[in-house]
Amino acid sequence: MQQDSKIAATLVTLEPSANEAAIRAAIMAWGDANVLSKVDQENLLLDQRLWRLRVQILAFTAVLLLVMAIVISLIIYMLTIEKRHQIAMLKLIGARNAVIVSMIAQQSYLIGAGGLLLGLGLSHLIFPYFPRRVVIDLPDIGMLAFAMTVICGFASLLGISRALKVRAQEILS
Repeated sequence: MQQDSKIAATLVTLEPSANEAAIRAAIMAWGDANVLSKVDQENLLLDQRLWRLRVQILAFTAVLLLVMAIVISLIIYMLTIEKRHQIAMLKLIGARNAVIVSMIAQQSYLIGAGGLLLGLGLSHLIFPYFPRRVVIDLPDIGMLAFAMTVICGFASLLGISRALKVRAQEILS
């Protein structure tokens, strides 16, 4: 016999004066029914049914953030390599390392902020066409901006370390 995978539900709203324990016992006596409170229903849905989906989304997000860090790091490194001559010139005229570091960090943060704004803009254009409703709350955007800030900070370290190795004498060669 093939098992039916459909779930039937009966919603019950109790009067404030109703005996919840007695009603629960009566429904449980049916044999093929279970009684779940609203909290139990949320736990069943979020912690059991959607757990695998939540883990998949988290893994996908982690991979995207890692790829973003690698891409921004490589872009900043290549920009730093291309500007070795200008960095050596700045050092020759007496620019402090903090100025050079801040310039490279600003580039990194501008790339990250541009990507974040582009992504948010595209998401607002594309999400209405998704088969399911996608909600991006302000705290989610804040966490994403924080993650972008941290990642861009770490991604700029490769370019910064390369820029600090540039000597002022390289301008003469």
